[in-house]
Amino acid sequence: MTSDWLGTGAAARFSRDDEREADDYGFRYLLSAGYDPEGLLTFFEKIGEFEARPGSDLDALMASPPATDERIERLRQKIAQAGDPGGRLEAERYRQRTSVLRR
Repeated sequence: MTSDWLGTGAAARFSRDDEREADDYGFRYLLSAGYDPEGLLTFFEKIGEFEARPGSDLDALMASPPATDERIERLRQKIAQAGDPGGRLEAERYRQRTSVLRR
């Protein structure tokens, strides 16, 4: 990664409270749209795996937001409080619609 990209990312940081609020809204939007919030949990787990890789610059880019482990735990608590909201994952639809981005 270039230092210019990291500088731009650092300038665009949000506060930890802003990120928590965004996570809360994302969770509510998923539930109200009928999607399974476990998909958001999987997203944060993948971010955590990426952060754990040697030489990852993600920690420098995301120095301000809450730690990924904290975000995962908060989401697990929200899912537990919601009971079994169920919902759909639509993984295949997502892969089809984003296939052009992976080329």
